[in-house]
Amino acid sequence: MNAQEIQSPLQLSPDNPWPGLQSFDEASRSFFFGMRAETDVLFRLVRRETLTLFYGRSGLGKTSLLQAGLFPRLREANLLPIPIRLDYGPKALPFVSQVKQAVASALSGAGIAARPPVEAESLWEYFHSSDVDFWDSQNRLITLVLVFDQFEERFTLGRQLAETDAQVEVSLTELSQLVENRPPPLLKTKFEAQAAGVGSYDFDKHSCKVILSLREDFLPELENLRDRFPSILENTLRLQGMSEAQAIEVVLGPGSQLVSERVAAEIVRFVGGADQRSQACFTVEPVLLSVVLYGLNQRRREYQQPRITSDLLSGNREQILDGFYEDALRDLPARARLLVEDGLLTSSGRRDSLAWEDALAEFGVDEQEVLVLIDRHLLRREDRSDGARIELVHDRLADVLRKRRDSRREQERKALELADLQAGQAELEREKEIHRRRSRRLLVACVALALFGTLVSGYLIWDRYLHSWQHETYFSSFIQRNCEQARLPDRVAHSICVVRPFGILLIAAPLFSENLLVVDVYARIVPKGQIEPIPDPFIEAIVSGKQGPLPASQRIPQSVSVEFKGGIIFYYLVFSVAKGCG
Repeated sequence: MNAQEIQSPLQLSPDNPWPGLQSFDEASRSFFFGMRAETDVLFRLVRRETLTLFYGRSGLGKTSLLQAGLFPRLREANLLPIPIRLDYGPKALPFVSQVKQAVASALSGAGIAARPPVEAESLWEYFHSSDVDFWDSQNRLITLVLVFDQFEERFTLGRQLAETDAQVEVSLTELSQLVENRPPPLLKTKFEAQAAGVGSYDFDKHSCKVILSLREDFLPELENLRDRFPSILENTLRLQGMSEAQAIEVVLGPGSQLVSERVAAEIVRFVGGADQRSQACFTVEPVLLSVVLYGLNQRRREYQQPRITSDLLSGNREQILDGFYEDALRDLPARARLLVEDGLLTSSGRRDSLAWEDALAEFGVDEQEVLVLIDRHLLRREDRSDGARIELVHDRLADVLRKRRDSRREQERKALELADLQAGQAELEREKEIHRRRSRRLLVACVALALFGTLVSGYLIWDRYLHSWQHETYFSSFIQRNCEQARLPDRVAHSICVVRPFGILLIAAPLFSENLLVVDVYARIVPKGQIEPIPDPFIEAIVSGKQGPLPASQRIPQSVSVEFKGGIIFYYLVFSVAKGCG
């Protein structure tokens, strides 16, 4: 199937007698049951007055009644119905031009040899022209009936753009002149200028009737039209829900070979709701009944059963619509759902139409996916003056789609919040991990530093032990022996041991790098007579490390460092001073 074959006509048969959400058309009138009384009433109203208002809730079958019920009756009475669905798209023709185009197409299709309307004349001028009469092939005078279905779109789609709204108002004014038989003001001016032009029009001719069909929740909007359409609320029919008897007729009329009377009653009670059985007024919504019957029959055909049985009934009304919707979307990608829920509904949840090419471009769906949705009776295509458009097959689905859309968007919002939360938690965990790594590095550094400090301290302690502590005893004993030999008091030996470190700093510390400086210092101090000379062998022993000439009591161990070499020199300095003071 290509783009030119999308809108297939409704094909009903004895094995498939219910259209589901699709409306009955005139060709399927033999399967249309349950609204004979309403059709008769509407037929009488149309014949009686020029303008008829037909209204009711969404889903009660207004379009089906018009097409399959009223239109055949009108044709039998020499009335030619012309269905008109105004296009409010930005590229659409002016609305009066759309009406004229529909009239011209209907005349051609019915074989009526009458000139079509031209752009230069108004609707009133055309239908009251003396040279325009509508005779069919059997030489019968025909009256045209302009049927404006879905007229509530004037108050929804017709108000989306200020330019469109203004254009619709001009068109309604022109339509009101036709309905109320009120010649246009420009024509009156023309008559005043040229009185001969009056003869070109028949002011008493009634060659056209008008039907406005709309949802009853838009009735208050009609009050604003009463100044131009004084008769708009005088000839009306309100369509209501079906009675139980009418609903059973819908089931058994076209499908008596598929459903028994008992099962038909169960289906009607199921659709009407068990809670209504105790009420005096039991009503059934035709659209729900048709959807349930269509779904049950499809299930019967799938199971290859000869008749619909009680065990096929399941769920409730909302579940059936939900099931119908989900079945239409099965095996299709997510973009098909986005097309239906976001592209074919207004922000407030009303049914809207979408240009064919926009559906393919904006939502990324391919042609085959749209064809599947049309074949499954969820969408339909309409070829209008500005091109092909797609829309939901019925307003009743809009509420189901709105709930699904709201639920999906809520889930998407929660998923986004969860993703943000998870991202935040991941960032927090990343920061914690960075902090833990830093802490571990700091701990490792501290441990390493502590270990290094311990090693250094150990080394220093060990070095101190090797080069200081074990020599402290030697130095103290060395001082003590020499003090005893010099017969100095014990306090002198104690004082020498106490001040020795300071002496090391003052005298020995500069000598660490070069031992020869010890001799230099000694040589500088002795000539001044400040201290008693130290025997040369001792100095030589300190400088060279050769201690052979020294007495055993004065020998320095090989492990003594430069520090203690200086310390011993410091001892001799102090010892000599102390001896001199003694």
